[in-house]
Order: sequence, then structure tokens, then C-alpha cells
Amino acid sequence: MEPGKRYTQTVERAFHVSMACLEPSTADNDNVSVLLVFGSSEFILCSLNKHKSIQAQLDLNFQSGDKIAFMSSGKGRVHLTGKCCI
Repeated sequence: MEPGKRYTQTVERAFHVSMACLEPSTADNDNVSVLLVFGSSEFILCSLNKHKSIQAQLDLNFQSGDKIAFMSSGKGRVHLTGKCCI
């Protein structure tokens, strides 16, 4: 995820997100928060920092039809990993 960009989708195929990782070369010394918008609620999933914690384990499952958005606050590119659920 690029800083300040919102990634919105309606889930077409169920998937699981298991990790968030900060790309240290793109980050400054401040925290980068990863946020999820689900329905009308906003959740902070984790806070990452290139000197303290560059990755965080997550356990998020999304089903077909879910309307979600991911975004980050702070400076730094964040990668989310997981898998599609069959």
C-alpha cells in the first residue's frame, strides 16, 4: 500500500490476510498505522516502525460480498500478505 492511498473493494472471492510488513527504505522514523474500513467502522490493525517492528501478524478473513478498504497513515509503503480461500 502506498502512503495516503485508499484501496477499496467489494470482495469477489474469500481471502485471508496474515501479515503486514513495512518496507523500511520508504519509511521515516514515525509509526505507520494500517487501517481497515469495514462497513461503517474503521479499525487500526497494527502500527509499524522501521526501528521497532517492521512486521505484524494478522488473522483477517473476508467473505464474498464484504465491502472493505485498506489504507495506511504515516510515511512508508506497507505490504499485506495472505491467501485466497477456496
